[in-house]
Amino acid sequence: MHYVGKETAGVSSLLVDYARSGRADTFVGRTSEPYLITADPKSIEQVSYASGAARPWRLPTGAGRDPIEAPHAYLFYLYNNTSTYRVYEQTIITGLPEGRAQLHAGDDFYYCQPILSGDVLAITATILPSYTRKGRHGEMRFYADEWRMYNQRNQLAARLVRKAVALDFGASGTLSSPDEGRVDIPADDVAPSWIGARNAPTAFAPGQVTHVKRHPTFDWMSMMGWLAAVDEYSPTHFDPDFAKAHRYGGGRNIVAGPQLASSMVAALEESLGPAWWIGTYENVQRRAVYPNETLTSFSRVEDVSGESAKIRLWLVDDQGVVKGTGIAVVEPAGTKRLPLRTW
Repeated sequence: MHYVGKETAGVSSLLVDYARSGRADTFVGRTSEPYLITADPKSIEQVSYASGAARPWRLPTGAGRDPIEAPHAYLFYLYNNTSTYRVYEQTIITGLPEGRAQLHAGDDFYYCQPILSGDVLAITATILPSYTRKGRHGEMRFYADEWRMYNQRNQLAARLVRKAVALDFGASGTLSSPDEGRVDIPADDVAPSWIGARNAPTAFAPGQVTHVKRHPTFDWMSMMGWLAAVDEYSPTHFDPDFAKAHRYGGGRNIVAGPQLASSMVAALEESLGPAWWIGTYENVQRRAVYPNETLTSFSRVEDVSGESAKIRLWLVDDQGVVKGTGIAVVEPAGTKRLPLRTW
């Protein structure tokens, strides 16, 4: 693994080459060399706790237990520990000029097969097309890369599309938030009609609330716990001097967008239980979140079709201001999830 502190000088990275080219279109479609990482039980357990996804099928309980399953958030741990991303993090992100920022815009998870402890994963990154938009900070450039994780059985276990936006605040600008969108938080008396149901049409109905969760405060300790678990070391999230120099948050660091996205999908998974598989989860971050904010996530069924249900998620503050949204596609877990004894 390319852990933090491991030499980055002279190590090639497709993401670094792309950034230094000015994100030239000629890089679109290029794929990095595969990087091998073994999924180990301790890292799965740590990421599960840090993301709020510590379920029985992810916690080792003694010798002889079946392999444990990684949560959605584990995809961040995997790509953070490739040389492709680590060199980018330690050179491009830490070397941003003052008044510029590269911020999280969302992530799309496609969880095709369970990632289990002991799996050896080959991880690649592919450059996707970028585009520009006019916004409150002038021209904003959005860019994305797709990470693929293949297991030792040559199965595509997961894909993650990482989305970011590059901002230039100029000589005196600062990070500001978009116009506030607000939604009403539903009552938390969720009726779990999906418990014991065998298919999506009998389990879900359009408009049905599927979870309401008031998350623990996203304080400094939870932020550091997340960064340590997924091995992310971007100063955006822990260095106040970096935040001040780059003029966002009044010198406050921003809670990592992947931490927020992972908390949302983990809360939905907690409500649904082990019989349901969240194979697709597309997340968009709407506003920056700063330390000591207390947020609530909730979700509603948007559509039921065939064997799956489409569920929309929101992450809001106490006033209902929307911080993030998402769409999850849920289907019966079937044989994907191991029949563990402790359910």
